[in-house]
Amino acid sequence: MRRNYLAKTALALGLVLPLGADSYAQTVTTFSYTGAVQTYIVPPGVTEINIEAWGGQGEDVTELYDPQTGGLGGYATGNLSVTPGETLYIYVGGQGTDGAGGFNGGGTGGLSTAGGGGTGGYAGSGGGASDVRQGGMDLADRVIVAGGGGGAGRDYVNGSCVPCGTGGNGGAGGGTTGTDGDDPNWSGLLGTFPNPGAGGEGGTPTTGGAGGAGTEGTPGGAGVLGIGGDGVPGSQDVASGGGGGGYYGGGAGGGANGGSGAAAGGGAGGSSYTGSLAMASTTAGVKVGEGEIIITELCIGLDISVSSDSICNGEEVTLSATSTEGGTVTWDGGVINGEAFTPTATTTYTATSDDPGDCAFEVEIVVFDLPTVDAGMDQDVCAGDSTMVSASGTATDWSWDGGITDGVNFMPSAGTTTYTVTGTIDSTGCMATDEVDITVIEVDNSISIIPGSLVSNQDGATYQWLECPDLTPVAGATDQEFTPTADGDYAVAVDLGGCMDTSACQLVHVGLDESELGFGLYPNPANDVVTVQYDQPYTYAIINQLGEVVLSGNAVGTTLIDLTTLANGAYVVRLTSDDKTGSTQLIKQ
Repeated sequence: MRRNYLAKTALALGLVLPLGADSYAQTVTTFSYTGAVQTYIVPPGVTEINIEAWGGQGEDVTELYDPQTGGLGGYATGNLSVTPGETLYIYVGGQGTDGAGGFNGGGTGGLSTAGGGGTGGYAGSGGGASDVRQGGMDLADRVIVAGGGGGAGRDYVNGSCVPCGTGGNGGAGGGTTGTDGDDPNWSGLLGTFPNPGAGGEGGTPTTGGAGGAGTEGTPGGAGVLGIGGDGVPGSQDVASGGGGGGYYGGGAGGGANGGSGAAAGGGAGGSSYTGSLAMASTTAGVKVGEGEIIITELCIGLDISVSSDSICNGEEVTLSATSTEGGTVTWDGGVINGEAFTPTATTTYTATSDDPGDCAFEVEIVVFDLPTVDAGMDQDVCAGDSTMVSASGTATDWSWDGGITDGVNFMPSAGTTTYTVTGTIDSTGCMATDEVDITVIEVDNSISIIPGSLVSNQDGATYQWLECPDLTPVAGATDQEFTPTADGDYAVAVDLGGCMDTSACQLVHVGLDESELGFGLYPNPANDVVTVQYDQPYTYAIINQLGEVVLSGNAVGTTLIDLTTLANGAYVVRLTSDDKTGSTQLIKQ
C-alpha cells in the first residue's frame, strides 16, 4: 500500500511567550468565539503546547434605574503534552445574552413578568466557559477550563417608587472556585429589607454552586458539572441572573419578595480547572465580552518528509527531517536521514535536533505482512482437455496472467507453460506471487514398420497392440515393438502419463517361406518420401492395389523413394535380391 505522507510546520511567528516557554520563535493559533465546536490538529513534531483560555462574560442589565453588571470571565493557562496528528476539541465560551446563556454552559437569566407598573423582561444570563478537550468531546475529556461570569440580576422601577426593587451584580468566573453573585438589599419608600434576594454561589472544583435563596422568594437554579444554574423571577417585576458555565457551573441568584418591594441576586461565576497541566494557573474575572482560547506550540516542528507511513514487507521507506533553526537532525533505529531503508516490522522512529528550540518528531511506520500465495501443484493435461487453476492462501483477491481466471476452466497452451498468480490483500494492498507449470501431453500415435515388426513412435509410454478391425487386444503384446505372427491389420493403444490414443490400423505382410528376405521401410505411413534399407543389391517395385507396378528401381543399401507422384492409399513394396523376395505394405498419406 502506498499512502504518501508529507508533513511540514507552519511558518513560525515572533511572540511574547507564555509561562514555561523558551525564548525562540513559535507558532500561535487563536480561537475566537463562534458558537460551535472547533478543532486543533497538533502539527508534526509538536509534543507540547501552551493553552490560554478565557471564559465568556455574564450579561449586564443596564436599561433600568440601577444598572447591574455581569461577572467577567476567568482565565486559565498551562502546558499540555500532545501527540503529533491528534485532534483537540476547542469550546470557546460565549457572553450571556437576553434570554440565552452563553455558549458552553452559561445559565439563562430569569424572566420577570410585568407587575406593579413594570415592563417585565429577562435578567442577565451567565457567560459560557472556555475549554479544551483531549481524546473525545465529553465533559470528562476537558483538560483545561476557564469559568464564565455570572449574569446580573434585574431591578424594578416605576413612577411611584424609585427604585421599587433591586438586582445584584454577577459574580466573576474563574479561579478554582467561582465568585458568588451579589446579595442585594431592597431599599425604597417603605424602608430597607436586608437579604431579600440572595446571590448565587460560585462553582467549586468538585460541585456546582448552589442557587441563591431569598428570605421569602424562589431559590435560583444550582450549577452542575459544566453548566450554570438558570435564574428565576421574583415579585414586583424583578428576576435573578443566571450562573456562569465552568468546570462546575455557578448557581443562579435567588428572587425574593421584600414586603412592598423585591430584589433579585446576581448569578455566580463558574470554576476554572487545569487538571494535570504543567505550569498551570488561574485568575478570576479578567475577560470582557466573548471568551477566547490561544494555543502556542512550545517548540518549532522539523520540516519532515516521510515517503510512506504504511508499507508492505520488503518495501523501502525514506525519512527526511530538516531543522529550520539550523540544528543537526538525527534519527534513532540506525536510520540515516534522507536514505532509503527497509523496515522489517512496525516501528516508531524518532528524529531529534541538537538545537534546543526544535521539537522531536515521531512517526510510526506500519509494515503489513505479505499474503501467503499458493498457485497449486504443477499439472499434466492431455491434449484437447481443459483444466483449471485455483490459488489458496491469505490473499483476498487473485489475478492470473495469460488471460485465465481463478477457478474457471480453460484450454492450456501446447507444451509446458508457466502461469503466474498474484494474490492481494485488499485492505493493505500488499501482494505476492506464485507459479504453476502446466504441461500439455500430446501422444504420438504413429507406427513405423521395420523388417518383420511394427514399432510405436511414442517413447516412454505403456502399450497394447490390437488386432483390427475389432481392436481386440493381442495377448502379451505390450512392448513398444510388436512382431506379428500372421498377416493382418494391427494398431497400438498408447498410454502416456494417463493420456491415451490409438493408432490407425496397419496392414502387415509377414511372409510365406524362409526364402523371403526382410528389409527396412520407414516411415510408414509415409508422406512424400519413404526409406528402404537392405544391405545387398536389390531391385524394388511399388505395386498398387490393382497389382500394377507404379514405381521401380535398382539400389544397394539405403535408398530414398520419392512418393509425390502417388495417390494416397495402400501399396505393397517388393524387394528382390539373389532370387530372394520380400514384401510389405506401405501406406501413402
